[in-house]
Amino acid sequence: MGFENNTISLPFHWNGGVWAITIVTLVVLAGSGVYIGWLKWPTSMLWLKYLLAIVLSGTVIIGVGYMPMRLKVNE
Repeated sequence: MGFENNTISLPFHWNGGVWAITIVTLVVLAGSGVYIGWLKWPTSMLWLKYLLAIVLSGTVIIGVGYMPMRLKVNE
């Protein structure tokens, strides 16, 4: 599947606000993960600890998938 001749693809540059929101979000998610890891969980609740770790990790991975790298401009 090819692109039409009048389509331009340019690298996408984030502005300062987007960088700030991204950094704050990652710090909060990483801090939550560390906090969950440091809590003393009863052995009957260890499944919840691992579930929360998977959810936090999945949130970061899925969020990275939505990060724009190029901007396509046409007509």
